Amino acid sequence: MTMTTYIGTVPIAARLGVTAQTVRNLIRRGELGPAVRVGAQYRIPAEAVEAYLERTLVTA
Repeated sequence: MTMTTYIGTVPIAARLGVTAQTVRNLIRRGELGPAVRVGAQYRIPAEAVEAYLERTLVTA
């Protein structure tokens, strides 16, 4: 069985250079996820964050 690593909105926000609220907005719009709610907080699989970064990466 594979263990999935989940990341909270604050570390994701720091990695993306945005606020935690922006990360929550991305989750609600379905652009980042699937997200899991743990109490009042979201957790996103690390693989989903990497996939989002690959999709939105802008090359110069």
